[in-house]
Amino acid sequence: MGRIRTYLILILPVVVSLNIYSQDCSIVSKANDILPDRLCSPVGVVWEVIYRGVNDGGASVEIFFEWDDGDTDLVPAINSDPDPDIREWRATTTHTYIAEDNCNYHPLATLVVNGVECTSSEQEQIVTVWDDDNHNGGEVYIAPAVWPICFGNGDNVQFSDETIFNCVPPQENDVPNTDTRWIQWVYGTDITMTGAPVTINGSPQVYPYYGSVITLPGPVTGSGEVSEIMNVANDKLVGQYFEVTLRYWNFCNPYDDPNIAGPPADPVNGDHEPVTNTAIILIVAYPRVTIEDVPPLCTTSGDFNLTASPDGGTWSGTGIVDAQSGTFS
Repeated sequence: MGRIRTYLILILPVVVSLNIYSQDCSIVSKANDILPDRLCSPVGVVWEVIYRGVNDGGASVEIFFEWDDGDTDLVPAINSDPDPDIREWRATTTHTYIAEDNCNYHPLATLVVNGVECTSSEQEQIVTVWDDDNHNGGEVYIAPAVWPICFGNGDNVQFSDETIFNCVPPQENDVPNTDTRWIQWVYGTDITMTGAPVTINGSPQVYPYYGSVITLPGPVTGSGEVSEIMNVANDKLVGQYFEVTLRYWNFCNPYDDPNIAGPPADPVNGDHEPVTNTAIILIVAYPRVTIEDVPPLCTTSGDFNLTASPDGGTWSGTGIVDAQSGTFS
């Protein structure tokens, strides 16, 4: 009897040792399926990840999720098919993406066996997150942001819409946000100019004056629209300004929401709040300009460019053949 007991004592440690050390990162196959609930931020996703033929050896099996936005999750896997020929483990989890600077996120899932991360098991997905045109790569932009007019002068002013659309090429090529846009210029949203107000295309208006809502049918990647012409008289004072606002709607904040029957109940503001940016016409004092000295010239001298400080102005006078570059002939 004593011999038998000794034999069992010697065998048991060997069996236990095999159970402890037989697991590794070997797998037969892997698969995953990710399901976003929408395109516009916030985007919720459900991600199911599967590994088959996992050589766990009875140790813990987990799946490590890296969401590509700074968040991570370590989720216990479920042995959904313990058949020795299948050995399937899976985990399902959720995450919410809030638009920041990226249209695409590249989450990763990695098998973890007995606390060891199996780097060769990594699986990747792509999640696209759209937003309005003032976030996540988009920027409502009016050019120029400031239209200066020197004191004592009048001018005819026309701003350009140079908005960068959210998630369109080249920023996003796979799932581009090229659906219809709606824009609107609003004139005189803030005014400090005294005297007769600015006119629009020569006609006086009551401010703020709302221009028509302009539809940019999709697919569209840019605007190119311009404002009406604003006529500014020469009687305005230094520091006074006239503000213009550009309003924008897209798929994520549509002016005319296809899920709401009929046209917008509020024709001015639409079905959803627009995103905006502003620009101003500003009366400025004449700058102090210094023209660099010109060396002696001969009648046979060729054309040359005058230079001044500060730059950015226009040239005029006898001999000037290019008002922008200051070419003198």
